[in-house]
Amino acid sequence: ELLETMAIRRFIRSIPVWDKGKQLEIARKAGTCLAVRRFTTPDGQRTVYTMTTGITHGYRAFATVFLVLPKLVIAAVTLVYASGYVLAAETNEDIILNAVAAVFILDIDDYAYHFFVTKTQQILVEGLPSLGLVPLDEVPEELQTTFPKEALLASDDAAWQFLGGFALAPALFGIAAAIYQSWCEDGSVLAVGL
Repeated sequence: ELLETMAIRRFIRSIPVWDKGKQLEIARKAGTCLAVRRFTTPDGQRTVYTMTTGITHGYRAFATVFLVLPKLVIAAVTLVYASGYVLAAETNEDIILNAVAAVFILDIDDYAYHFFVTKTQQILVEGLPSLGLVPLDEVPEELQTTFPKEALLASDDAAWQFLGGFALAPALFGIAAAIYQSWCEDGSVLAVGL
C-alpha cells in the first residue's frame, strides 16, 4: 500500500506545471487536455512517454492533500491498529479474521474503483502508456532547455530506485519491532480498546 502511494505521488509529480500559453494550443490541437509525447533516447535503446500538457500548482496541491496524504495516513493507521488486533487475538480464527479485515480496509480503494468507474473508463485508463522519468544525462543537449523538468528523474526517485530495497528491509524491521514493543511489552502506549 505504501509503495502504491509513492507511485501515485511520483505520477502527480511527473506531470508538468500548466503553462496556458504553450499547453492550451497543444490541448486544442490534440483535442484533449491529456496529451502524451514519446521520447526516445539518442541511442534508441529506451522509449519513455511523458506528459505534454500539465496541471496547475493548485490542482497538484489538491491531489497531494486529498489523494496521497489520506492514502498514506490510512495505510499507516491500519498498519498500527490492525497489527494490534492480530497480536492480541487469542485464537487462530481471530488472527485470520483480523488479518482479513485489515486487508479489506487497505483494498477498499480498489473495490471502489471497480464499482464506480465504468468498464469503458477503466479500459481507457489502462490503455494509457505508462509514464516514465528520464535521467538528465539521457536528454540530448539541444532538448535540455525545453524538456519538462517534471519528466526528469529526480534525485529522490533515483535514490529510491537504487537504494530502496536496502532501506526497505531495515525500515520494515524497525516498524515491526516498534509495533511488537508497543503492543506486546508491559506498559504498552498504544491502545484501541482491546
